[in-house]
Amino acid sequence: ITFRNVMVLAMASDKTAEWMLQFLEQYASCLPKKHRDNNLAFARGLYYYRIKNYVKANRNFLTAQAKDEVIFNALIRRWQFMSTYELNPSDTDLLLNQLDAFEKYLNRNKIAFHQLKAGFLQFIKYSKQLLNIQGKKIQTVKLMLDKEPFSPGKNWLIEKLK
Repeated sequence: ITFRNVMVLAMASDKTAEWMLQFLEQYASCLPKKHRDNNLAFARGLYYYRIKNYVKANRNFLTAQAKDEVIFNALIRRWQFMSTYELNPSDTDLLLNQLDAFEKYLNRNKIAFHQLKAGFLQFIKYSKQLLNIQGKKIQTVKLMLDKEPFSPGKNWLIEKLK
């Protein structure tokens, strides 16, 4: 968990791709073998996202799916959606399908999420609005999002609403 948290924080704090790659290479061998492939795929997905290679990022996020960690899977799904959006924001059918699948996943695993479900549902809600938004509604949605104390992907969503 620490390994992937460092990579997520590297994204949030705008660490360079070189820093991320160096961290990945330096600490990959320290990961337990049981979860190494999933964690490396996720970390590589974040690295490729950072360098804007969204095709490779998506491949790695798909590879990172871990059946036994529902919260980690939700995190992966969020990054995968963002990567898919960056790759082709006009493919609204695919993007909406991803969001619908994400929402179904949250509902199937609602007990495991407890309070975390609300944050991910907010991300889905605002992402759907991002896909369908036009004109003056952009500012309204941005103001609503600004008022949210915490929402996964909040900064990314605000950036896309500019």
